Amino acid sequence: MKTDNKDKEANTFRTIDKLRGQFEFEKAAQHLVKLVSKLKKEKNWSDYITANIKLANTYKSLGNYTKSKQVVDRLFLLSKETPETFKSYLLRVYRFVGGMYISFDLYLKAIEYLKSCFDFLNDKNPEHLKIRANLYKDIGFSYYQIAHHEKALEYLNQALTLSIKLFGKKSIEVAEIYNAIAGPYVFIGDTKKGIEYSEKCLNLAIELLGKYHNNVQITANNLGAYYLTPIIESTEAGDEVKKQHYLKKAFDLFNFCLEILDKIHKGKNEHPDQAMVYHNMAHTYQNVNKQDEAIKYFNKALEIRQKKLSKYNIRTLRSLQYIALAYKDKGEYEICIEYMQEALKAIVLNFQSKSLATVPNFDNSYHLFDLLFVLKQKANILLEYFLKTKSIHHLNASIKNYKGISRLINKLRSSYNFESAKLNLAKISHELFESAIQANLSKYRINKNNSYLQQAFYFSEQSKAAILFSEITEKSAQANANISPSLLKKLSQVKLSLTSVNQKILQELNKLDNEQKRLKKLQKERFLLNEKHELLIQQLEKKYPNYHQLKYNDKPVDLKEIQKSLSNKEAIVSYFWGNENSYIFSITRTKLTVSEIIKPDNVEQLIENYKKAINQMNRKKFIDFGHQLFNILLKAPLENKNLKEVNSIQIIPDGILAEIPFESLITAPSETNTTYSSLPYLIQKYKVSYHYSATLLQWTIQQKNSRKKRKSKTNYIGFAPVYTNKKQKKSLLEAQRNIRIGDKKFQELLHSETEINAIQKQFKQHGFESKKWLHEKATTPRFKLEIKNYKYVHVAGHYVFNKKDPLLSGIIFSPSKQNKNIPTTEPILYIGDAYNLQINADLILLSCCDTGRGKIEKGEGVMAINRGFIYSGASNIIHTLFKVYDKSSAELVQHFFRQVLDKNKNYTEALQITKIDMIKNGAKPKHWAGYVLIAS
Repeated sequence: MKTDNKDKEANTFRTIDKLRGQFEFEKAAQHLVKLVSKLKKEKNWSDYITANIKLANTYKSLGNYTKSKQVVDRLFLLSKETPETFKSYLLRVYRFVGGMYISFDLYLKAIEYLKSCFDFLNDKNPEHLKIRANLYKDIGFSYYQIAHHEKALEYLNQALTLSIKLFGKKSIEVAEIYNAIAGPYVFIGDTKKGIEYSEKCLNLAIELLGKYHNNVQITANNLGAYYLTPIIESTEAGDEVKKQHYLKKAFDLFNFCLEILDKIHKGKNEHPDQAMVYHNMAHTYQNVNKQDEAIKYFNKALEIRQKKLSKYNIRTLRSLQYIALAYKDKGEYEICIEYMQEALKAIVLNFQSKSLATVPNFDNSYHLFDLLFVLKQKANILLEYFLKTKSIHHLNASIKNYKGISRLINKLRSSYNFESAKLNLAKISHELFESAIQANLSKYRINKNNSYLQQAFYFSEQSKAAILFSEITEKSAQANANISPSLLKKLSQVKLSLTSVNQKILQELNKLDNEQKRLKKLQKERFLLNEKHELLIQQLEKKYPNYHQLKYNDKPVDLKEIQKSLSNKEAIVSYFWGNENSYIFSITRTKLTVSEIIKPDNVEQLIENYKKAINQMNRKKFIDFGHQLFNILLKAPLENKNLKEVNSIQIIPDGILAEIPFESLITAPSETNTTYSSLPYLIQKYKVSYHYSATLLQWTIQQKNSRKKRKSKTNYIGFAPVYTNKKQKKSLLEAQRNIRIGDKKFQELLHSETEINAIQKQFKQHGFESKKWLHEKATTPRFKLEIKNYKYVHVAGHYVFNKKDPLLSGIIFSPSKQNKNIPTTEPILYIGDAYNLQINADLILLSCCDTGRGKIEKGEGVMAINRGFIYSGASNIIHTLFKVYDKSSAELVQHFFRQVLDKNKNYTEALQITKIDMIKNGAKPKHWAGYVLIAS
């Protein structure tokens, strides 16, 4: 009987699949090319798509990404030419392309195509619901691979909820999601939860599939790898018993995997899955400093990968990369560097250069995040080798690589739309720039060429508040790219909704008895809003090319531009606070100098002790710690001859240094019985102000100058909730006590009313417009509505700092309704709210406790409420570093405004004079040091 065409094609596909299963990719590709041509002539579109999908995958297996992409492009081109014919197939094509990009490790592209699938789904179709659950899982996995861990968990939790509903708790689909969820938890630091999910997956997979199944092997291999974290932690803690326990568990799992693979592949030791097990075993040996064993197993993995996978392959890269690191740990640098060069060839197409200084073309790599790590390791190894051998050749090569890395970080940053991923990149960048600064300063000391000193400063600047600056430039781009007002309004509404739902989720998580049903509902709402926000940003970038160009104009400022803005009496003192090396960059109008900080082992504790001494008013410890910190942080730069004429310094702190009020440091040795008023404070010699980075400072100055051209009027608005008054003392105080922050009671701030009244009176005396809102009229909605119209914005009240969850910190205003059922978020202006304000203020004065406190993010700074005000447009901000007294705060602020209004002093000088006068009158640092100025 004659076999029909359908049976022939089925037989052809079986032959092709068999060839692919035997790694005969060249032969499989030849069969597929003929089949594709035949199916197109027959217009058998269903099989045509299947054949093209298999062909693209085959080219991918051969390492020919270009041909693979050409096949995909051919499918899309045909779908555009015959849209009606291909309409029913597009979902399948998009899913395949998304999956293909996952297998290429091109996760951003994968996400783009996988999300396109949602346009074709009909949730009334049960099969489409299954597809949706699978898409959520794949998108979540892709976000995890590019370190968007929070975003990954959002998608994976959506996948889990839907899969349980569709397939039941005991299903392989649910097991796969447990496996996917484990990774993000491990990488955000919740190893216990990650291991818990991985174990759930393993137990469920064994129950459903039996012991000898590849899915069981994959899960067991992952779980073994996750045990690396507790092994490392126990090694660092010196807990040998715990380390041996986890080592045994890891190796038992890896041997279990090899047992499964041996049974599946009938003793043939050549499958890429076996290479993955060997790789993880080697990695485990490496983390317990058994480098020879590590190299042995890494080589086993490499041998299989080079034989069965293409030369250009991310897994081949990983083997080469870790072999290099193992040789470095053995001190064999020459061999290590050779392997690093080979690793670059496995991740960059057509990279053949033997020169250690050559940085690959980024456009020739599909794996930019992995490329960053390889270049980072290579540059660090070259620097280490120089420090051991003093080989200038290796130092020069390391410097060239660091410059390339700097460009790559800018490229990566522009591709990230989520703060969690940006913060992760900022942390990586900060650690990397520490070595880059060291390399350039080493070269500067050798040849005294200022370009290396400037490059070191550039790296330091690139490591500071880059996310905040990129957010500000993005906002500016939206305002200057002629975007339609309706689209901007939509974007604003989505951002406001996101802020609100994020706060509700945080509040729910902070409840002891949080409602899981409500929490899941809120998380679903946030998930949908995030998708809406991302879609709007994509629309902006596609529709308004000028927006894209303006948005990514966020490079660090040129040193010459900074110097032009300085007078002969001004200097910027910028800190880089590294793990091993820390530096002070001093910038005057004509000179850049650098000092290395010699950090005592207990420097972080010294800073904490100094802050405690201020708050506890322990004079003896305050004098001791204050002078020690001055010697560490400021003595060297201030003794430099280039700063002899300077009387005004702008501090750019880094890390924990942002918590120090530098103006209170003691500049000379002092007897412990010296009175507070007689101490040699820094503020007595220098006007002191602060900023997040020199780049942001320069940006703010430019914006301020443009406002001056618009001639904005001088006016003032003040807010003082006070928290009590004669008429409604009891009811209002009760309402405040019932705010979301639990049982915390807020004391009356009677001097805040005096403070606001006095300042308003000063403005009136000068003929300036002024307004005040006191008691129950000082509400959050009123603050948000009114501040955009004022040059001076002043809040005197309480601030609640939530140490456990800093994003729930905020300024406490009055409830807008005096009853016990007021909305829980209404009286508090949270940190997130500060990013959604319209501000044209030249000065915001936050006369509240702790407004400069927040979580310190490495490479980004303090995530406090003042940061939100800077984003929203404030030029200058006075905030507080710790708890301040009601009465002394009122005195300080009144004195400050007298200097500004009566004597026409700038903010920096006005604050200096105010503090000096308070010191003369016997005020202790507790009463004046906490107020600091972010100035432009």
